[in-house]
Amino acid sequence: MHVYYVFVENDWELVFRAQSNNSLSPYAAWMGTLSLPTPVQLELNRGGSRVVYVRFDGRGSTFTNWFGIDKLIDSGWSTMSKSRTFNYFSIHGTAERRFFINQNYGSCPVDAGWMAVIDTTSVYGPCEWDIKTKKRPAFLFAPTEDVTQWQNYGNLIG
Repeated sequence: MHVYYVFVENDWELVFRAQSNNSLSPYAAWMGTLSLPTPVQLELNRGGSRVVYVRFDGRGSTFTNWFGIDKLIDSGWSTMSKSRTFNYFSIHGTAERRFFINQNYGSCPVDAGWMAVIDTTSVYGPCEWDIKTKKRPAFLFAPTEDVTQWQNYGNLIG
């Protein structure tokens, strides 16, 4: 599950929730959301419990540009910081990989990152890890403190 909160009056308020395996595109749904004036916290949940979070500075942001390395405040992944190298850190991502936080490509077996949402519009992808997730959307994340190689499917919510 993909959950977004904004900080309102000393508490986090739920503003968006996306569910895995329901054939509804989180990307398409989010693109219709209003701008965010406050800090934004994205959470990945499994079984109703938070697995990991990423917190962003939403001030002056639109509904797409708050999700970027320049807006990063902190994260449940201790190795994610503004000083790390990213080849993708965006809602748009690439092709069917949305809400994509990725460190490197180097051929499918070594592709590594922190988070990817394989969207409902995808019927194929360039790598096995794109297509092995049959039920969509699929939420992939790094289960440890550092990036994960996406071919290791054990980090799938859904």
